[in-house]
Amino acid sequence: MKKLTKFYLYLEGEFLNKIAIVVLNYENYWDTIECLISLLEQKECNIEIIVIDNGSKNESIDYLKEFSDYPNITIISSPENLGFSQGNNIGIHYAIETLKIKKVFVLNNDTIIDDEFFFEKLNQIQYSRNIGAIGVKIYGSDNLNQNPIYKEMTYGKLGKDFIAMRFNKFFMKVKRKKEMRSSNYDASIKSEETLVGNYFMLHGSAIFLTENYLERIPGLYNRTFLYYEESILALLLKKINYHFYITMLFLYITRKINHRKYHFRIKVQLS
Repeated sequence: MKKLTKFYLYLEGEFLNKIAIVVLNYENYWDTIECLISLLEQKECNIEIIVIDNGSKNESIDYLKEFSDYPNITIISSPENLGFSQGNNIGIHYAIETLKIKKVFVLNNDTIIDDEFFFEKLNQIQYSRNIGAIGVKIYGSDNLNQNPIYKEMTYGKLGKDFIAMRFNKFFMKVKRKKEMRSSNYDASIKSEETLVGNYFMLHGSAIFLTENYLERIPGLYNRTFLYYEESILALLLKKINYHFYITMLFLYITRKINHRKYHFRIKVQLS
């Protein structure tokens, strides 16, 4: 009986320590392949990789299925493009309901993680029950930290942005990108820190959703197609009295032209 109890405790610990990585692909399968290769090089970690092809009209799914032979990679094909939130939610729900994993790392497909021990380090972070999402410091080619994004966000401001987006999508996209680049909170963050969501939001390229958040809200807000997912996440966390946590793990992002598309390379290090 004691051996059986220890076995169940072991299994519970395995699931608690396991992280599901959700990667969303839409047509740029070459970026997704590079991302997957870097994830397969992770060491000393317990991860499951879930790739969602979000209704690509090209040969993406054929190339991605080549990775289905790996025991820790699941390839899921959506018949239509559901957008960022709903597409990622397919993977998040699969992790929770099918794989019984309680922690999910949402990762952009145009990223490469160079640190082979990144997820081991991430799993070792200790955080309290009121932490809903974890972000890392992100540096671009301008050497400015992009995470967290400093912006006072309220439901009223978010609503105005949605209305403006309907009437002038180009202007709002430019405004949005400018906001993402303009945050330079680096001078204030000298150590790991807890942040309140009504003044900050996390950069959407890499967000770790903790078991605390997923127990309350099993996924991302699914009524948007693209943009403002980070703003809505900040408001949701504030609503349920949860906070962000910024670690001293940090990422470098550099942009280069690849096949006439923008390609982001993320190098992950630990300070």
